[in-house]
Amino acid sequence: MGHDAARPAETSGGVDTSSYYRLTHAYAVLLQLAFAMLPIVGILYIREFTSPSLVFKSFPMHEFAMAVATVEGGFVTFIAYLCYRDSREPFLRWLTLGFGSFTILYAPHGPLTVLADSCLRLFLIFGPASRLAMAIFLLAAVLAFGRASSQQDRSQPGWGWWWAAMGGLAAVLSAGSLEWPQEMLSLHLGMEHTALALSLLSLTIMLVRRVKAPMMTRYFAIAVAFFAQSSWAFLQSAPWNHMWWYAHGIFAAGFTILSYGVVVAFWTTKDFSKVLTEEQMLEITRHAQEKAESALRELRVAHENLQVLASTDPLTGALNRREFQERTEQEMAKARRSGAALSLVFLDLDHFKRINDTHGHLVGDDVLKALVSLAKGQLRPGDIIGRMGGEEFAILLPYTAESGAVVIAERLRQALAASPIAARGGVRIPVTASLGVACWDGEAGQSYQNWLAIADRRLYAAKAQGRDRVVVEG
Repeated sequence: MGHDAARPAETSGGVDTSSYYRLTHAYAVLLQLAFAMLPIVGILYIREFTSPSLVFKSFPMHEFAMAVATVEGGFVTFIAYLCYRDSREPFLRWLTLGFGSFTILYAPHGPLTVLADSCLRLFLIFGPASRLAMAIFLLAAVLAFGRASSQQDRSQPGWGWWWAAMGGLAAVLSAGSLEWPQEMLSLHLGMEHTALALSLLSLTIMLVRRVKAPMMTRYFAIAVAFFAQSSWAFLQSAPWNHMWWYAHGIFAAGFTILSYGVVVAFWTTKDFSKVLTEEQMLEITRHAQEKAESALRELRVAHENLQVLASTDPLTGALNRREFQERTEQEMAKARRSGAALSLVFLDLDHFKRINDTHGHLVGDDVLKALVSLAKGQLRPGDIIGRMGGEEFAILLPYTAESGAVVIAERLRQALAASPIAARGGVRIPVTASLGVACWDGEAGQSYQNWLAIADRRLYAAKAQGRDRVVVEG
């Protein structure tokens, strides 16, 4: 009654659990139905196995029970009003009136206990009258459930006139019971039958409308079912016998269930139609968590992209000068601790200005991008290439001695010279490069800038010796 059976297929350990969900959902509905019909078991038991003549006539017990019921009714009426005041839900307006009307009409029932022997009709009349008032307003609440608030709800209507009307009705019932005691018996039974019929009508409307709101199925429907069974028990009872006391207990249980629902609404949304089940809350939490995790993943990707943008040359994809220096200094620190070899290659394209002047800067950009792509194909996974400016690039070779660095630099030079670069417009540009190689000596006093200057000096030595060559000395 309180859950929607539709649910996407889920798996747990490779097993489809959707069928188990439907099974447990059906079981939960049966449990709610069984609980709602539980009072009828006691009614049938008392009717079949207990004599109607057995009575428990205790004025103090009755007075105490009625006092508790009146205080509880007043308190719940106030809480329901607070919920209505904040939410303006039409359902809660009628529910508040139901609680309040019941409380006002039921209040005389306790003090009149002392007159039970002399004025029985006066003593009894307020019970069915209060239950009928409750049933009328609960039916109105069911009919109003799910509707938008009206102008009457939004304009903060006064309540005093209604409570005065209920007080006036109580006075009329009192006078009628004293003046026409025999006629009041028929009225008594008629009100109880009507309360029973209206409670059953409320439940029928909920079924026809397929009301599935958790507050309605978990609290309201069960409470109304209890109220209907209470009226049925009262119709089979006599004052003070076991069925009479049991009927009071059934109604008190239903009233307590419904009042707890009001308290739950007050704790949460103050709106019966918007309170969620634990399952719905978990589902919302799960979706929110998934969205948060997705947003976090996107944030991480964006952060990584920003890091890439901040650390790479936007044209070629090589590291920029600042990032290359940081990475190189990190490798220098590692090599200093471990004693591993570390080499640096400085590369400059030969006659690059001529390419720009002849073919344009866009073709020159294509050449630079192709150079980096070719270099990455020749280098090892741990090697690092960075653009130092213009057509100058530096390559860091971790765990590589000078001899190994020369081999790598020579392989790159030959690959570049052997393959003219295809640029835009179908142009193929023959390109060569000069390279200077410097092996880090591992001394604490040698800085990155000093080391780079050595490689740069050897690069220009390669230029001076005719270009398109690798130089390791000078």
